[in-house]
Amino acid sequence: MKLPHLHLRDLLWLLLVVGLALAWWSDRREADRLQVAAERLDALALQSAEARFLVAETEQAMVDNIVRKAPGAISQTEVQLTKARFQAAKMRLETVRTKSNAGAAKK
Repeated sequence: MKLPHLHLRDLLWLLLVVGLALAWWSDRREADRLQVAAERLDALALQSAEARFLVAETEQAMVDNIVRKAPGAISQTEVQLTKARFQAAKMRLETVRTKSNAGAAKK
């Protein structure tokens, strides 16, 4: 029985096919890693926005309590600034949640 002859051309084709398969596999692995990293960043952004909102909410409650118990103890400018911070934190949280939900809906 005769063994088939292996030519240089056949080896080059095999090398090309194996190279393409490895490149595709490597690209898919990198894409999966990037997807996981993006999900982690989204989760961190959401956690950060939630924490900032809780801090701003607590500050707002404390200022309201002080104003109620001791009117004039805090200037109106400071009260307005605290309210503005609270509203900004609330808007930031809503923005991050919307982006997070939009990203989840894309999948």
